[in-house]
Amino acid sequence: MIPLLEVEGLEVVYGHAIRAIQGVSFFVEEGRIVGLLGLNGAGKTTTIRAISGFLPTENVHITDGRLRFAGNSILGMRPFATAWLGIAVVPERDKVFDTLTVRENLAVALIAARSGNDEAARCRRYRSIDDILTLFPALARRIDHDAVLLSGGERQMLAIGACLLSSPRLLIVDEASLGLAPILRRQLFAMLAELNRELGLTMLIVDQDVAGVLAIADHGYILENGRVVFAGTREELLSHGDVKEFYLGQTQDRERGYRKVKQYRRIRRWH
Repeated sequence: MIPLLEVEGLEVVYGHAIRAIQGVSFFVEEGRIVGLLGLNGAGKTTTIRAISGFLPTENVHITDGRLRFAGNSILGMRPFATAWLGIAVVPERDKVFDTLTVRENLAVALIAARSGNDEAARCRRYRSIDDILTLFPALARRIDHDAVLLSGGERQMLAIGACLLSSPRLLIVDEASLGLAPILRRQLFAMLAELNRELGLTMLIVDQDVAGVLAIADHGYILENGRVVFAGTREELLSHGDVKEFYLGQTQDRERGYRKVKQYRRIRRWH
């Protein structure tokens, strides 16, 4: 079976000198949840911007590698083209239009979805604003409120709901848990897992919360300094000694303190 998304040997250079992404390779099978994980600055967001076409146009270039979606090259495609193919992105920031109400945000997303290509899309259940409000009752209660007044969790719901209206084949969620309280993180990840089970919706979740993502992901890749340093199934990563110690905070060495963990990460980032 050909993976839905294939990233092979990807390199991204900033300013013709700094290699932000260095030979990154991974794949996402259809119907699966995959985590792209790592600390802040590891290269996660740059990687998904290269996939979706959102790299800045000046002084940032893909210098090597292959990007394929559903068997076809998407290397160098602009965002509207990747969206037309069925790739929907919930960005880390600027998720919604702050000056529009919840209803207006969803209406804009619905208009954009109807102007795109629905032929290859798979996730077709959510076709109206009412469908999204049924999925997210919290948004229904704030339907006529400006988005700037929403909480962090509600903004995530609104952004995900807007993406679902485009009937995506692949949903990429960048920093889903950023700024959320632990209980809201768990609820958000549980909701994403439920969407995957109900719709068979393929997901690439990009996050610093390794434990949270691995609780629902089928497979994971951990980036450090623009490289994949750990990869495997959920079970393999959860049982890996270094992952347990330096990303999950589990260790049998009582003398391994915060300073030693930070030193390890600094060394690995420049290895």
